[in-house]
Amino acid sequence: EMAAARDEDAAARRPLQDNQQTLMAQVAALTGQVDQLDGLVSPDFAMRLDAMADRLAALENNLET
Repeated sequence: EMAAARDEDAAARRPLQDNQQTLMAQVAALTGQVDQLDGLVSPDFAMRLDAMADRLAALENNLET
């Protein structure tokens, strides 16, 4: 009975883990795009991109925990 409950729990978590991995990959891709843009834009816009990169890094840290 406990083994069945554990299996059911693991099966329920799998889609969440897949979604989390997908989201982490998307955040990493966005971070890469922000980094690329950072060198191509005006200093004012670069500051906004830096702030966006910081928020993406915080989101990435939250996803990893």
